[in-house]
Amino acid sequence: MPKKLSLVVVFLATVFLAHPSALVLAKVPNDPKYSLQESFYNQIGAPKAWDYTTGTSSVTVAIIDVGADINNPDLKENIWQNTKELPGNGIDDDNNGFIDDVNGWNFVENNNDVAISQIKPSDDSGAVSHGTLLAGLLGATGDNNFLGTGLNWHIKIMPLRAIDNDGNGNLIVIAKAINYAVNNGADIISISFVGDTNTFALQESLFNARKHGVLVVAAAGNNRNDGTGDDDSTKHKKYPICVDFENSENWILGVTSVDKNDKLSEFANFGACVDISAPGEYIYSTQKYAPQYGSEYNKNFSGPWFGSSFSAPLVAGSAALIKSVRPDWTSKEIIADLLATADDIDSLNPGFAGQNGYGRLNVGKAVAKALESKPTIIPALIFQSKLIKKGKSYFVRITADGKVLHDLALPGYVDKKTKWAVVENLLVSASLSKNKVTVNVWDWSGHKKLTNFVFSGASSLSDLKIDKVWGDSPNAILFIKKGKISQRVIIDVPSQSWKTDDL
Repeated sequence: MPKKLSLVVVFLATVFLAHPSALVLAKVPNDPKYSLQESFYNQIGAPKAWDYTTGTSSVTVAIIDVGADINNPDLKENIWQNTKELPGNGIDDDNNGFIDDVNGWNFVENNNDVAISQIKPSDDSGAVSHGTLLAGLLGATGDNNFLGTGLNWHIKIMPLRAIDNDGNGNLIVIAKAINYAVNNGADIISISFVGDTNTFALQESLFNARKHGVLVVAAAGNNRNDGTGDDDSTKHKKYPICVDFENSENWILGVTSVDKNDKLSEFANFGACVDISAPGEYIYSTQKYAPQYGSEYNKNFSGPWFGSSFSAPLVAGSAALIKSVRPDWTSKEIIADLLATADDIDSLNPGFAGQNGYGRLNVGKAVAKALESKPTIIPALIFQSKLIKKGKSYFVRITADGKVLHDLALPGYVDKKTKWAVVENLLVSASLSKNKVTVNVWDWSGHKKLTNFVFSGASSLSDLKIDKVWGDSPNAILFIKKGKISQRVIIDVPSQSWKTDDL
């Protein structure tokens, strides 16, 4: 039998609460439904964080869940797009193993539909809306005078469907979704489900995320009031939140739920796998809108919702805000910042001291602290490059401030089988032909730094980058496949030596 995971949502109440007493705010969005959200956003200091940043589209957060309503008007501008994939042509343009994965992938039905387009009468309506609610907390467009707001008004949300419409998932499928997020550029992964068992596939996918510096945020679960006694994660491990429990490094950020008074929610799990707490009660957010399937889907914004499911994206969204002001920070530094700035709530939770992590999330403090140590950087000259054709020959044209600096010849260019990349004073090209990748490197004066370096055995070439990851000089980095195995080939240009990593 496949091992199952369950979403960690408790229930949707049938009435709306009265507007809470207003607090003194910093930056406040003009969205009409924000009044239903401001209590929990104020609780975590979001308006203070918004004084510094409202996010950036250069940060990508993957939500592994049931999928998300990518057509919701408050979400669609912030949905991730795979720019290397041409929509609807039935071809895997970027050679990542997925055809037409323009906005993510559906690992349940194994297609590119992440929007939950098919809903049966027997489906759990709460589960169907679950991913859309999480997406709204992470990144519903803010200050656009429509619906509510997310923590990030600008972001890229990568929705990955790995949970079905009844709220259940297979751990092997979950692992595939995690690997997809890592391999396709996610900075952060938000997970709002738990299971009682671990598997090698799940563990390896999470270690892969750690290896590539992707921050994983996971919900603690809601067993405290179900009579099972499985609420203490120190005694009863839950997954994926506890995968790093016996590891020397805390690299999965475990999140539990508190109420508006910072008391552990009556439903929320606690214990050693929890690192931080965040609001998980009376939550309002974007909802799956599909009125043709019944009255349960006739709203595009709803609440109140309860569950540690909703605490997790508040932490993941906070991590994304920090990343927007400190793109130089790794996941370790972001985690350390979030934990160091959390508000101590042990005195409010007698009997649970040390069981709710480092305290309750305070993103306002976290963003301010992140900026305190930010070095002053003089803006660098921004170089731009594009491919041009002169007669039958191809060139890379390099410009800065609208001025043409160089037209560098690109011999051997073959459409879609040649990749090229430019950094200051360096041009690298790679062409695939007959299972061989030929790499050339020039400086901008036209002097060859590497001539016809051949790497054999490649069945595809999906990307080429220039980065300094090995040695003292910039490396040419190929992303290839050898059969079904994806690899990264790192070439040290001065020594013409190379090494490979499996992805």
